[in-house]
Amino acid sequence: MVTILLVEDDKMVRLLTKAKLSAPYHILEAEDGKDALAVLDREQVDLLIVDIQMPRMNGYELIRELREVGVQMPVIMLTAMDTFAHKKEGFASGIDDYMTKPIDYEELVWRVEALLRRAKIANENKITIGKFSLNQKTFSAEYDGKTVQLTNKEFGLLFKLLSYPDVVFTKQQLMDEETTDRVFEKYYQGASGRSKGGNGIGLSIVKRIVTICDGEIAVRSAAGEGSTFTVTLKK
Repeated sequence: MVTILLVEDDKMVRLLTKAKLSAPYHILEAEDGKDALAVLDREQVDLLIVDIQMPRMNGYELIRELREVGVQMPVIMLTAMDTFAHKKEGFASGIDDYMTKPIDYEELVWRVEALLRRAKIANENKITIGKFSLNQKTFSAEYDGKTVQLTNKEFGLLFKLLSYPDVVFTKQQLMDEETTDRVFEKYYQGASGRSKGGNGIGLSIVKRIVTICDGEIAVRSAAGEGSTFTVTLKK
């Protein structure tokens, strides 16, 4: 079971947050940064949820200390401090996500799931969705145990999109990736060099992905001249 360390000096917030997350996750608690370091010394933790304002050691100080010694577990900062300056300092300290109170617990669960998924991808260099898998170490793809032939450019585009399901990318954002630019040159642009419009990244590659995954992955392009792209994974 995934273990989450909740670092929060408000006991009522800790109790409520633990109650909301304890069904799918094992929740450990700490009252401040110093207490959190002691917990981390004796427990294996997969993700941190950290407040900013706490006695002895605040959230910024805790995350900076962890990052300085090479601890790379994902961190969500959960706080009432909602100014741009606070968010900037949080991300500068090394957090991965930032939420403000009052807490929308349904949204918190989504964010936890997303960070854990990305952490798993980063650690294993592999994405598995149903019977379909992509292995970044070997640049290989498999469906139901059988090898799927993809070019390196197609692989790079798929790995990018599947790493961030439901995130909307513009054509330029994807073309900025070294592994995807020529895929767009081939599938997005016509013979004249102009974009094809509403077909997004190209119907041929969309159909190929859906066929490979037996309908387990749906790919769509948003409205607006086919300029944005999203992968939606079925629950």
